[in-house]
Formats: sequence, C-alpha cells, structure tokens
Amino acid sequence: MRRASIDIVAVPGLGSHALGSWKSLDSGDVWLLDYLPENLPYVRLIVYGYDATLQDSTSKQSIEHTGVDLLERIAAFRAHDGTGCRPIVFIGHSLGGLLIKEALVHVAKSDRGSEKLDLSRSCYGMLFFGVPNHASPPDCIPATRS
Repeated sequence: MRRASIDIVAVPGLGSHALGSWKSLDSGDVWLLDYLPENLPYVRLIVYGYDATLQDSTSKQSIEHTGVDLLERIAAFRAHDGTGCRPIVFIGHSLGGLLIKEALVHVAKSDRGSEKLDLSRSCYGMLFFGVPNHASPPDCIPATRS
C-alpha cells in the first residue's frame, strides 16, 4: 500500500449522514469511497461527522462550536500520527463548507506555534458544493417551515 502524500477532509451538509452528501442518488455509489481512492491512490480520505439531522433534532451546536470541533479533531488526528504538515484539501457540502470556513477563521486567531496553525499552513485548497454563503430563506429548509 502506498503512503498518502495528501489529506482530503470531507465535511457533509446539513440533514445528511457523514457519507450522504457524497452518495449518488441513482447508483448509491459514494464517490469519495468508490472512485477517489482508485483515481488518487496517494490521498488519505478523512470524513468529519457531526449531528447534521434537522427533523426532531435537539442539538444546540452552533456553527462556531462545530467548526472549532472540526479544527481540533483534525489537528489532533494529524498531530497524533505525525502528519500535521502534510498538504490538506477540504471538501464541503452545504453547511459543511461553512464549518470549514469557521475552522479556518478560528485558525487565523490561534496562537503562534499551535498545532492548529499547521492546518492553515498545510491547506492547499478547498472545494465547496452548494454552500449557503448568503443566508437561505427559511422556506428552502423544510424543517424550518411552520
């Protein structure tokens, strides 16, 4: 097995399972797992999961809190296995993109010498799919309709 030379961190959207954002509705294939490794064998895939349910959710997580949690977990994971300086690319779908942005804003405010800062220096790119950069009207999210 070839050693990975880059990390891809995928952060799913609101209302989705950790892999649901990356799943084809037609075939059921999860492109991150089913196609990415065979086409990019030098990549290590990391999928961040969080409470993304909408219906009947009692979660009180804020975007800021969840973004910081993303940052801390990825930084700790990479520090633990000695890959803190490895290039990293973030992929965010919907709310996942906002969480990535929040994590990187938090990094910018971190202390010098922090392992979190390594994450910022190692960030080589970001891909965003359907990220609500401007607020979506409440009618667009079924769980917010009265």
